[in-house]
Order: sequence, then structure tokens, then C-alpha cells
Amino acid sequence: MKIEKLKTSKLFYGKWPYKVTCNIVHARSVVNGRGYYYGYGRRISQEEQDEIEKFQKAVKGFLKKDIKYRAEYNHFNIFCDDKVLLEQISKKLKPWIQNIHGPQNEEELEYLRDNGRKKRLCDKIPFGKFEYRVYFKTNMPSTLKESFKNWMLKYDGKIQCSVSTEKWLNEEHRYFQAPFCYVKDGATLTMIGLFLANHIKITEQFVLRESINTPSE
Repeated sequence: MKIEKLKTSKLFYGKWPYKVTCNIVHARSVVNGRGYYYGYGRRISQEEQDEIEKFQKAVKGFLKKDIKYRAEYNHFNIFCDDKVLLEQISKKLKPWIQNIHGPQNEEELEYLRDNGRKKRLCDKIPFGKFEYRVYFKTNMPSTLKESFKNWMLKYDGKIQCSVSTEKWLNEEHRYFQAPFCYVKDGATLTMIGLFLANHIKITEQFVLRESINTPSE
């Protein structure tokens, strides 16, 4: 399997710059030992069970190190903050690795560490004009959703919601994990902050990679 190298745009869980995604059937069984049934009651084949046990032995030595892991469906994700450890993981788990996220260089790594959850690196600003993304708290009252939706009309072109967020604001989607909107500039961001107050979950600022990377001579 060819390993895909991907760019880290933001620290994972606010801490980890590296992410290794492994492809392994019934990934949760790697840590809970239950690998005998999969999906809608389908029994895991002996070949699949053997592969799970092989992966368990390979990954076991890393689970007590300074990492975070998350298993879901057929993906076992490992997050770390150490490049040497990343290389060890990459070598040991190579047969199962689907992709690896990481900063492109030391400048990006330090920038991400210094800015935590506040900044998101990108190659292009969303839609060529939005500098920020604002995530809303999901417990926003219906009355506030309605008034915010109407208030945004005054800022046409400066605020843009995703389609799913628009449905959430219209109460078409009662439960939506991450409603958000894009915001063009700092002045508009300030107005949103005043309007929504403590109903804002987190704000990200998009930063072009080219603005922090030093050209090589």
C-alpha cells in the first residue's frame, strides 16, 4: 500500500502535529480484544482475525508512549508530537498505514505549536476572501438562531454559512455536530462576537503557508 503524505493544517486535539492513519478491519478490537463480530453481526473471518492480532502485536509497544490513539470502523489513528517516534511508528506499522499527516517543515511545526487552536494553515484562503471560521455552540436557542440568520443579511458577502449550517439555523437539522460560518474580516468577526456572545464555540484564523515559510536559497 502506497502511503499518502498529507499536510497538517491544525494541531489535532489542540496538541498533536502528526497523525498516522492505519487501515485495519474492526479497529476497535485492537484495543478491546473483541474482533470476532463485525458490522451487522457478520462474523470476522479467520484471515481478518489473524490480521488484527498481527497488528495488535505491532502497535502494542507504542500504546504506552506519549501518543493518543482513536479507533473507529476500519481506521486506527495514532497522534504524536515526536518526529523520532513518528518514524518508528511509520516503520513498524508500514503494512497498514494509509496516510500520514505532518507539517511540511520546522517553521510550520513551530507555528502550529505556538498558536494551538487559533490558527489553521492553508494553501488558499476559503473562497479567496474569508479570513476566519467561527464554530457555534450546538445549544444555541432557536430564537437566537432566527435572529442571527436575519442579522447576517446585513453582512451579505462578508458572512457565509455551510448548507448544513443553514439548515441547522432554520431548525431543519435539530442535531448538527459542528455548525459554522466563514467570516471575511476582523471587523465583521467582532460584530458576530458581540451578537452571539457566549454562543461561539471557537474561532479559527486561516493563515497562508507561504506567509510563514522562509524561501530556500
